Amino acid sequence: MTTPQDQPQNPPHLTPEYVEAILARIRDYALCSDLRMYAWARRRTAQD
Repeated sequence: MTTPQDQPQNPPHLTPEYVEAILARIRDYALCSDLRMYAWARRRTAQD
């Protein structure tokens, strides 16, 4: 187990590639949740 002293104090450098990868992951997650909500709403209206 690592203690806080073993952890580096500075965060990883935010290179443009690193930031872009994080943003792409967030966009993918948001798109998937939007599609799930859309499909859920379509099923609800189809049942009514």
